[in-house]
Amino acid sequence: MTATAPAAGSALSEPVVVRYAAAGVMLFAVVGALASPHGPVVGWAGAVAAIAVAATLLLAGVSGVVLHGGLLLIAAALTVQSAGVSSTLGWMGFCLIAVWAGVSSPPRMVVATTAVLLSVFVVQFAADPSEPGWAAWSTGTLFSAVTCVFARKLVVTLAELRDAQQELAIRSREEERARIAAEIHDVVGHALTVTLLHISSARLALDEGPEVAGAALAEAERLARAGLDEIRAGVGLMRADGHPALAPLPDAAALPALTDSYRKAGVDVSLAVTGDLSGVGGTHGLVLYRIVQEALTNATRHTAGQPVSVRVDAGADNITADVENECAGTPVTDTGPGLPGSGLRGMADRAASVGGTLTAGPTGGRWHVRAVLPR
Repeated sequence: MTATAPAAGSALSEPVVVRYAAAGVMLFAVVGALASPHGPVVGWAGAVAAIAVAATLLLAGVSGVVLHGGLLLIAAALTVQSAGVSSTLGWMGFCLIAVWAGVSSPPRMVVATTAVLLSVFVVQFAADPSEPGWAAWSTGTLFSAVTCVFARKLVVTLAELRDAQQELAIRSREEERARIAAEIHDVVGHALTVTLLHISSARLALDEGPEVAGAALAEAERLARAGLDEIRAGVGLMRADGHPALAPLPDAAALPALTDSYRKAGVDVSLAVTGDLSGVGGTHGLVLYRIVQEALTNATRHTAGQPVSVRVDAGADNITADVENECAGTPVTDTGPGLPGSGLRGMADRAASVGGTLTAGPTGGRWHVRAVLPR
């Protein structure tokens, strides 16, 4: 969705109440016109003009061209019929420009109509320079036009702000859905991968005795329950009812337990940590954990039986995580937000969410994933 400025004549002309209010103003002007001290001809001319403006405004769905053109023609008619009576028709010009610009008018149309209205007072001055009303009402009409231009700009700005807020809300929902999808992908992918490894180990261990198979199945059950708890914890944090999560989300301190779960499933995983990870918690700790978790899941899925090394260096400014394993099949060489595969793309997005970077690709016959996260 893209916020756009309202089309000319749409910002204020769409609400029906505005048109009816404007028409009401002009109909009220009929009373003043009929009470003109300059005679019935001028009075009736002003009344007819006011009624014509009201009728134009009340035309439901009238196009901007018709509305603008009709009002300009009415103003021109006033110019011809108003010689010597600026004090009578001046207030009518003021109402005309104010009501018209308030209903719908881009700045250039306000300028055009103001020029036509001011021509009324030029005629007044030419007919009777001593008439005191023309200067006052010329100033009033100019002031009204300028005020309406700025008022419309304010309305357009408010409309653009409203559209921007709606766009921001939609984008926030989309980002939240993407975050939830990435969280579920990582948690479920890890839990299912390790659980399947244990189930496979249990099947292969049936010949060795029920104790070995039972231990493998028990570990598979434990991991499945742990994965379910993580999903519940993640969903609990996303709830808006204030209920706490059933279990805390993992962080950097849980990396040894993560690699142990793979090791117990028969995967040759090594973990080397340099520096102090005790202060890496919260969002940064969760991002680090999820990236290593997804890298291990991918390595186990694509290079089963091959050793995997995990190295984490907690420096003063950055935390660097390297996960390496033997390459298998055709490697993926792209890096960045456009990484193919939801797992790699999710890791890159997670790193970027905390201002970090992620690269993935072959290095010397091995697949290498590196994440650099700021502390």
